[in-house]
Amino acid sequence: MGSQEQVLKSEIKRLPKLLGEYESLIPKLKVQQDTLQTLLKNRQDLSLEISRGGFDWQVVEEPSLGSTDAAESLRRNLLLGLVAGLFIGGMAAFFRDMQDDTMHTYNDLEQQIASLSLLGMTPEYLQAEESSSGFIPQFLKGQSVSPLTVDIVQWLPFREGLDVIYKNIQLNSFSKEISVRSLVITSALPGEGKSTIALGLATSAARLHKRVLLIDADMRSPSLHKKLNLPNERGLSTLLSSKGTVDSQDVIQSSNSVIDILTAGPIPSDSVTLLSSEWMQKLITSFEQDYDLVIIDSPPILGTVDTIQIASCSGGVVSVARIDRITRGEFSQSISILQKLNLIGVIANAVKDLPHSYNPVGIGDEEIQKV
Repeated sequence: MGSQEQVLKSEIKRLPKLLGEYESLIPKLKVQQDTLQTLLKNRQDLSLEISRGGFDWQVVEEPSLGSTDAAESLRRNLLLGLVAGLFIGGMAAFFRDMQDDTMHTYNDLEQQIASLSLLGMTPEYLQAEESSSGFIPQFLKGQSVSPLTVDIVQWLPFREGLDVIYKNIQLNSFSKEISVRSLVITSALPGEGKSTIALGLATSAARLHKRVLLIDADMRSPSLHKKLNLPNERGLSTLLSSKGTVDSQDVIQSSNSVIDILTAGPIPSDSVTLLSSEWMQKLITSFEQDYDLVIIDSPPILGTVDTIQIASCSGGVVSVARIDRITRGEFSQSISILQKLNLIGVIANAVKDLPHSYNPVGIGDEEIQKV
């Protein structure tokens, strides 16, 4: 009797909770009943529509079980990713090439100078390649010259390229029936190798028994004295600012050979004023009388008027274009300026693959030691 009373009391205590759960289930039941009625009605309507022929059912594809092979799915995703990556990479490279205006090959430059004279080309300097150490110009011997300058000047492919270029300059001058006694070497931008080309042309002319004066007229950023390890306390700026009171022979640095050097001198506050003075023309005229060839290393043509002033006093201008450095737009802009002057032609510098070369066996450098 006692145990039954305890059970009864326990059930009585649970009764409120059960009533609460019952009351909460009634709305849910009502919703489920309404949903069931709606589904039954929809099924009935669909059956009636089918019986009337309202739907034209067709089997598009037989049903099949989905793939559950994770490895196969991974391979498929990797393949799709690879194809997508190649496509996107190819498109990116295409658009980059379309936007890249730089001239990367000799052919790119050749297309830009169809109406000009290509004087020649010099190869891209390969430091790993052995130099012809037996040759060095006489005016460089006994001086602590920049090692890179020595390596390039005595590098056989560079020398041969400059020899061809110098002869083409002479031929162009003859064809135009003009005598070029002074030659300006310039480029569109800094860093295209114009100073090294000027030094190489001076060496080529000297090897052909020409007495040469090499002038550094880049008074904004002089470099010739650094390449040749020469003093620069006095130079071209000294002669121009002195207005004839200083003898040029006291400033020109003679090498006791066929090449003399006139460095830029102290950097002036206004190089344009000095280069546009009457003394610049007088100096060039005097040098043309004393030397067979005057080679002038001038500033880049874009951004300054220095080269225009220098070229107006000289016999001819040669433009240097470095492959992989200059863009078509920059080159065209510089050439449009130089064509208004006395432009002789263009030199392609740092060409990676020369279209032709000739290196006969058995000809040693001892045959060209006299320069």
